[in-house]
Amino acid sequence: MHSQSRFLRRSFYSFYLALVLLASGVAAKAQQASAFELYDGDRVVFVGNTFVERAIEYGHIEAALTTRWPDRNITFRNLGWSGDDARGRARRFFGPVDDGFNNLKTLVYDLKPTVVFVAYGAMESYDGQAGIKDFINNMNRLLDAMVATRARIVVVSPVPQENLGPPLPDPGENNRNLKLYAQTLQSLAEVRNHWYINLFEYMDAEMSRTPAPLTDNGIHLNDLGYRRAAQGFLAGMGLANTKKSIMVSARGHLMDVSGTRPIQIQPLGNGLLLTLKDDHIGGESSLNLSIRDLFAGTYTLRLNGRNIGNYSSQQWAAGVELPWTPENDQAGLLLKTIQTKNEFYFYKWRPQNETYLRGFRSHEQGQNAAELEEFDPYIEREEAKIADLKRSHHYTLQIHRAPER
Repeated sequence: MHSQSRFLRRSFYSFYLALVLLASGVAAKAQQASAFELYDGDRVVFVGNTFVERAIEYGHIEAALTTRWPDRNITFRNLGWSGDDARGRARRFFGPVDDGFNNLKTLVYDLKPTVVFVAYGAMESYDGQAGIKDFINNMNRLLDAMVATRARIVVVSPVPQENLGPPLPDPGENNRNLKLYAQTLQSLAEVRNHWYINLFEYMDAEMSRTPAPLTDNGIHLNDLGYRRAAQGFLAGMGLANTKKSIMVSARGHLMDVSGTRPIQIQPLGNGLLLTLKDDHIGGESSLNLSIRDLFAGTYTLRLNGRNIGNYSSQQWAAGVELPWTPENDQAGLLLKTIQTKNEFYFYKWRPQNETYLRGFRSHEQGQNAAELEEFDPYIEREEAKIADLKRSHHYTLQIHRAPER
């Protein structure tokens, strides 16, 4: 009898989810037909679980979104909390679960966001199919609260678990549940007309084709994993990662270009001089430089006066991947600045002595909560650095024929 009851419940949830997916088919096509952009003046807030909180440490997702629109003033705040679910369970401190939900609402509302990325489902997925109905109800409640801010909402799926082999367990069953919850989130986003990023499918493909591990332990993304997730965010927003490449002739004629802008192309007696400015700094692609019709021989590449390497005329014709550009150093400094800014903000909104500052023992030290505002100048200082670092600067490439020995 109990087995039959469980079967009926599973059948009901499957039927319910199928109806939602069927009803939202047209909305899905309409929603994903164009890209999701961030605009000048946007305040972006991330809410979610461990995946979101750990993004503070790595910074790649925010960096990818920051550099995508270098001329737009966009600020980011991360309110991720490890182990959290759509009810705000991890945020409740010593009170009931609703306290956690209310704490999250208060923080989001105070920030006055224009865009909210919502990433839940990983914790809830351990309840399997039996937890779908509660998950839908909790997500609807949370999304209703986010909509009240009048922000544009982006729903982000959980990422899959990675099979790293023994002695770690096979994540197959967990991934089936994670996929089910990702599909549920997709249906909710479509019905509610929110944007949806299917990070589950994107990262599943990346885990299959990337030789190096993308997680520390099969569950939590490592640095490379967050780099891939950042590209997954852009892809899920309809923003392709443009490959940087330029093809010129030895006489200085521009033949093809993508992802960079030539400021100067000047033939030299024994080579070529180029001044370039990339569309975006960072990203996953290096610059591919191709030079056609060079005289046979070996040519030295110098970048801003720095010797990079020697390549034959055949290699130049086929295209050379530049191993380093000044953009790499600038992107690294930008990433560190984003991490520092997020660290300051984390200390402000989530102090270690929260119980004494704003909790049930605030009668002892609550007066010190005013000091949390003193983090603001430090946050603003780092954001001023970010505003400069996110913009691409020009650099000069000199290719000249090496003397024959």
